Amino acid sequence: MNRKSEELYGFDEIEKKLKSLPERELPSGFHSSLMSKIYNSKEEGGMKFNELVRFLKPKTIGVAVAAVLLVAALIHTTVTPNYNTSQISDEMATGSQMYSDAGVDLKMSKSFNGGAGVMEQREADFAQAPSTGFTDGYNTKSIQPENQIIKAEENLKIIKTANVTLEILDFDGVIATIRNLTTDSGGYVESSSSYIYESHPDKNEYLKRGNIKLRVPKEKYEDIKTQVGNIGKVISTSEGTENVTEVYIEAESRIKTLEIEQERLLEIMKKATKVEELIQLEERLSELRTQLESYKSQVKNWDKLVAFSTIYIDLTQVRSQELIYPVDKNLTERIQESFVSSINNIKTDIEDLTVWIAGNFIGIVISIIVYGALIIIIIVGIKKAYRKFKK
Repeated sequence: MNRKSEELYGFDEIEKKLKSLPERELPSGFHSSLMSKIYNSKEEGGMKFNELVRFLKPKTIGVAVAAVLLVAALIHTTVTPNYNTSQISDEMATGSQMYSDAGVDLKMSKSFNGGAGVMEQREADFAQAPSTGFTDGYNTKSIQPENQIIKAEENLKIIKTANVTLEILDFDGVIATIRNLTTDSGGYVESSSSYIYESHPDKNEYLKRGNIKLRVPKEKYEDIKTQVGNIGKVISTSEGTENVTEVYIEAESRIKTLEIEQERLLEIMKKATKVEELIQLEERLSELRTQLESYKSQVKNWDKLVAFSTIYIDLTQVRSQELIYPVDKNLTERIQESFVSSINNIKTDIEDLTVWIAGNFIGIVISIIVYGALIIIIIVGIKKAYRKFKK
């Protein structure tokens, strides 16, 4: 049984003995006596505090504060170098692990003396390290230059896009005008399409709809958009911007880091002797090159979108509407129009009647025969009745 166990065992025994003791009533006046003692102890503590305040004169307080600041400065200068050295060594250990995964053995030894650290790195597989060490590449990745941040603030990467819907009279003429505007500004037409949505061959009238996508320099964007709006009647318009500055800078930084890592791997491959190491390095190089191509392609696409803004134009051709203004008519013209209208109405009624008779001829004949026979029978009957009545 160790010392700690013995002490715990002793405490348990004391606790058992205390619990076994019988309870007794407190003596009379115990509560008032206890409160009096507590009050007296508070007064004594207050007196000691007042004496301490009298002792601490302004001069004494100033000396004490200076001593505290001096001790804090000494502690800071002692602790800070140890922290920085530990941080750097951790970063080097991380880099060593990455290259160890690629088949390279990097060993590090640390020694610290009086708060200052000395770090040594040696390569076991190669006789001599590359001219630019791994730590240079690592620092390039982890620390962004200040001039890069300043450049990002001055040259924002903004992608501008606009959508315009127009109604026009001359579809082909407007398309030709838009193409000329785009070419003169230094831009180009990326795509276009059109179709006939309404046709009247007898009038030689063909109405078209279509769209055209323009890519214009960002400096000419506002000017071209205004000129396009003046070509026809603007039905709707919208505009959007996308700030890709942050992701653009991150992609460029990633490209630089991958290129540095690629150079290091190529240098290591020149000195590698084991087949396994070469295979692992080749696999890593293939991954690096794929990532580099992807990032470079993305950056190149952003450069195009930023340098040339996009304008989408939807076009609808409409027919021209000629306004007809009413003319006041005199009495003669009104009478003439009324007479002509009545003749036309009679003519129309006769035509309608003729058409109706032709369409119902058989029914009309049958009806005439039936109704004629009934009328004849009625007339004959009436005559007979009339003769009998006379007799």
